[in-house]
Amino acid sequence: MNVFLINLDRSQDRLTWISNRFQQLGIKPVRVPAVDGKMLSVEELHYWESRRHPRFVMGPGEVACFLSHRRVWETIAIGKEPWGMVSEDDIHISENITNFITSTEWLPSDANIVKAETARQRVWLSAKRTNEDLSHNLRVLYSYHGGSAAYFVRKETATWLLKETETFCTTVDQLLFNPSYKIAKHLKIYQIDPALAAQDWAVDSDSLGGDHQHNSALESLLLTERNQYHGTKQPRSGKGASYIWYKLSNPIKKTGRHSLAIAANLLGTHTVKKVPFVQKRLDAAA
Repeated sequence: MNVFLINLDRSQDRLTWISNRFQQLGIKPVRVPAVDGKMLSVEELHYWESRRHPRFVMGPGEVACFLSHRRVWETIAIGKEPWGMVSEDDIHISENITNFITSTEWLPSDANIVKAETARQRVWLSAKRTNEDLSHNLRVLYSYHGGSAAYFVRKETATWLLKETETFCTTVDQLLFNPSYKIAKHLKIYQIDPALAAQDWAVDSDSLGGDHQHNSALESLLLTERNQYHGTKQPRSGKGASYIWYKLSNPIKKTGRHSLAIAANLLGTHTVKKVPFVQKRLDAAA
């Protein structure tokens, strides 16, 4: 299947870096020029701002990221292949990825999206696992899992996503991987475990099989903007009653979630874990 690489025209350093990595693995991705938030008109920003989820304020960069993924969905929707892989340009990639893009036989018949990335956060997965012959498990994803830097999407699902997002806009990872959203809750999503990809901030020396220093060229282009646009919008940034409630209730909520996770793992109803990423080739399922 095709790997569609989202890359800004002005991010040539990232393109060089990720292209070299794909080339090492014998993969030639299809570059999709990303929408540049700095080039969006006031009218375009207003259009999508009026259609955003009420919980999230979106800056130009986040709107552009959303539109970039829509551009890839459109490419997949009009293409001939039944599945496509969507990749951003700031990820580390497992050597095992070639096993997944040379065939579609491993994909579950009921899957809409398969998440290939990990954000190293605790997520709820199905206890049942499949496809151990590929040295990675496939588990149904039941909880929110951040990040939209690497995932597989079915052609029909790409078509459906385009239609659903004509009148709805939010950050891509929330849109696809937050089951409380009206779009994600209608999708059957699987998680590859261990993950095939991770953004630079989410990897460590153990993931890469040696010493690792974070690559400044791969730092999130949206981080500064998110701090600017969202920093004053969250309860933790306030000084009133909502801030006090957040500080008092959050430890209790964390303890409750942790207890539920322990119970689920012990009873075998779910697998609750931080999905690992290992860049080196795996010879047996984790």
